Amino acid sequence: STSDWSNSWQFRTTVDRPKLRYPNKGSKTEDIDLISRWDTVKEATDYFVEVSKSSDYSQIIYSSKTSDLDKQNLKNLEFNTTYYWHVRGKNDEGTGEWSENWDFKTGVQPPLLVAPDSGKANMPTTVIFRWSTSKNATSYHLQVSEKADFSSLHFDSSTLTDVQQEVKGLSKYTTYYWRVLTKVGSFESPYGNVWNIKTLMDTTKLIEPLNKKQDVAQSVNLKWLPTKGAVFYQLQISRNETYTNIMYDDSSITQTQKDIIFPYDSTFYWRVKAKSLEGKNEWSEQWSFKTTINSVEDDLASSSFVFYPNPFDENLTINFSLIKDAKVQIKVIDVSGREIAILKDNYVLSGEQKLEWKPIGISKGIYYLHVKIGESISLREVRFGK
Repeated sequence: STSDWSNSWQFRTTVDRPKLRYPNKGSKTEDIDLISRWDTVKEATDYFVEVSKSSDYSQIIYSSKTSDLDKQNLKNLEFNTTYYWHVRGKNDEGTGEWSENWDFKTGVQPPLLVAPDSGKANMPTTVIFRWSTSKNATSYHLQVSEKADFSSLHFDSSTLTDVQQEVKGLSKYTTYYWRVLTKVGSFESPYGNVWNIKTLMDTTKLIEPLNKKQDVAQSVNLKWLPTKGAVFYQLQISRNETYTNIMYDDSSITQTQKDIIFPYDSTFYWRVKAKSLEGKNEWSEQWSFKTTINSVEDDLASSSFVFYPNPFDENLTINFSLIKDAKVQIKVIDVSGREIAILKDNYVLSGEQKLEWKPIGISKGIYYLHVKIGESISLREVRFGK
């Protein structure tokens, strides 16, 4: 048989555990005044919030009952501190269980670097470094170094209040590393990203012939100092200061000197530009010199020597007349003194003589007729190509 039912009793479950929303678990924040948030739970009328410096809540710094359904202001937190927090709901029937335990860390964040871009080359020796504004910042600490580990510093200042700083006196063709941290009172962030720049090369320094030197021999050895970082050098030689009448231009020189043959009794202007892997540098200072008056011209004056047309495109005609028999050598050389062609090299009787030169397989440009009659030598400039 079955007995009657017992008296009917009732019971009520406690409110559910809230789900936390912000600050996120394991997050970092620059805020020391923030609003914590959670999802509301059914039938909760109040919430208890606890914030502690320890995960076992033995160092509670904040404990409060709030009637706000989903948030609580947390103020005057400390920088560079890890906090733990949880929430539980309450109603007239009782108090629910604590939510999951979350942690977050307050801290000063480093600024973002802005300019110049990392890896930028050909920078001047005075550079303005720029970075973003950091929240709550009272100052910034900028370091600039030639060393990637910042073991030696070219610039170091921890009291900058602006988000940019001009740094002077950087060395030529040198890589510099830079970084910035944020300071908020006595607290400071770690350094952020490290960026680097590379300064431009120094301008090339000319050596000889000395500037404005007179009576320079027609065969000239132009020299300049090595430029740090240079892979090639560009040499330009002009008949005028504006370089609108260039007689020589070579951008593939790997040495720090160049032998050039020049016409006599003329003024020339020259300059050198170094070229690195990052590109060309600025031109050197412009120097000039004047070649000597060839004394043997008096000996040649007794023999007429005419060549035409000049400039020419196909054939160059050379007419000369000897008063007396003589050994004659006429050859063509380029501006570097390299022999291109021998037009005549024998003993010639007095009288009228005629030669023709038809260039084959050479590029257009300036060449010289190297004329030797007896012991007299002279150079005559000709231009192949109009």
